[in-house]
Amino acid sequence: MREIGGYLEFERYYRQEFHKGCMALNSGRNCLAYLIEARGIKHILLPRLICDSIVDVCAQKDVEVTYYSVGQDFKPVLPEHIDNENYVYIINYYGQLDNEYLGGMKQKYPHMIVDNVQAFFQEPISNIDTIYSCRKFFGVADGAYLYSSVNKESALPQELAYDRMNFLLGRFENTGNMFFQSYQDNEKYLSEQDVKKMSPLTQNILKSIDYERVKDVRQRNYKFLDRCLKDVNALQITIPIGPYIYPLMLEDAEYVRERLLKRHIYVPVLWPNVLRDCMEDTLEYYYAKHILPIACDQRYSEEDMMYLVDEIKESLGSCVLSGRVR
Repeated sequence: MREIGGYLEFERYYRQEFHKGCMALNSGRNCLAYLIEARGIKHILLPRLICDSIVDVCAQKDVEVTYYSVGQDFKPVLPEHIDNENYVYIINYYGQLDNEYLGGMKQKYPHMIVDNVQAFFQEPISNIDTIYSCRKFFGVADGAYLYSSVNKESALPQELAYDRMNFLLGRFENTGNMFFQSYQDNEKYLSEQDVKKMSPLTQNILKSIDYERVKDVRQRNYKFLDRCLKDVNALQITIPIGPYIYPLMLEDAEYVRERLLKRHIYVPVLWPNVLRDCMEDTLEYYYAKHILPIACDQRYSEEDMMYLVDEIKESLGSCVLSGRVR
């Protein structure tokens, strides 16, 4: 029976989501899980520079995996010929692979899946299965988008998020440190879930966002960091649309990360599994160890970016004084 009256619930929003005409699911890993089932994928080529969650999905679905290398410009190093029944999973690291490049790859590898988890604002290409994540760009408890011609979203169960908002609401009024365990609990919960539709609460929040502002702030902050740090950044990078983070590659990244942490500047290791599983002489290992993902998102102003730059340069100066820089 429908309720009318009583106390007011969380406010409803009516803007348009950025991604439309696609499937709204509960997580990026489950976008791949959905494709494996819908496409009947039996064998897939994955990059060695990849998170555990994607590997785990393939293992759970009994998909045979072949690994390939990633080049110095984040472009995949793939064999010239791949069997027609095999799929290729392409990760758009830091939004560095533009649509012209990805479209050209489609001509060579027709069974291609693009992971735009780090490139939310990059438009999908027609007839390419493409995955986006909401949680890497916005304060939501779940959410991902999947563009695919095999769409059976209506048959999926519904995710619910009302009892997993504590880490988001808590950090809004307090510090992230206080609610980090709740954040990890939510990550663990999502990793154990089957494919579901995105939760109504998350979808509602995504209808409240000024996407143009978010895109512009991220881009402006990224450009500021690049102006100030490109002389010390060992990466040659382009400026993507609405960037995820600023990738700063340093020889002494571990030392700088530790010093920044003491200043409550949190710089994660994006691929700890690569440090565990890959050989130390591989480029993938070097990327995982030496790239610092520096926050440049919509929460921060140019003043915040200047503070970040000062702290990073002070850490680098400390490296020099301690004789660590080679």
